[in-house]
Amino acid sequence: MARMKGNHVMKDVYGMFGKQIVFKKRLGTQYVAAPPNVDEDRVAHEEEAKNRENFGEAIEFGKWAVKDPEVKATYAALAKGNQTAYNVAVSDARVPPKINSILTKGYNGQLGSCILIQATDNVKVKRVHLAIYDRAETVVEQGEASDNGDNFNWIYSATIPAENTTGYTVEVKAYDIAGNETTMSVLI
Repeated sequence: MARMKGNHVMKDVYGMFGKQIVFKKRLGTQYVAAPPNVDEDRVAHEEEAKNRENFGEAIEFGKWAVKDPEVKATYAALAKGNQTAYNVAVSDARVPPKINSILTKGYNGQLGSCILIQATDNVKVKRVHLAIYDRAETVVEQGEASDNGDNFNWIYSATIPAENTTGYTVEVKAYDIAGNETTMSVLI
């Protein structure tokens, strides 16, 4: 893509000119590019149509995110290189967090025994919620895990004593800033 610099005639011009060139502005720098190739008769298949719908939802989230000063500042702080807060917000909305592992070896039902959760996101994992169920699928306890500072390892410390935890289920939900949720369960 060509860049324009110091051209007073074309300053602040944007859009398509004669269906031959497109003037763009990104992060304060103007660019000149070729117009996109679009096949007007192309029909999208089902998976592609669903992807377009999801992308449209991400676009709407990105527009909302940059209108909220607090959310925009959060995304702007996470932007890298030529990214804008809008780009980061759209990317975050498109990709849900991933729970890589749930390590239950440190949990024995004693107060303060720990469960380690490793969760990642393309932008940032905002919070991790954990619930422990007994063999009858009744909630024994639940709460928020604490980020240990690396935004990868999350620690949950038991707050309620439990006996014979064999057969218990640990359910973990990870959330990103955009509100996407991922759930994973393991049997103790």
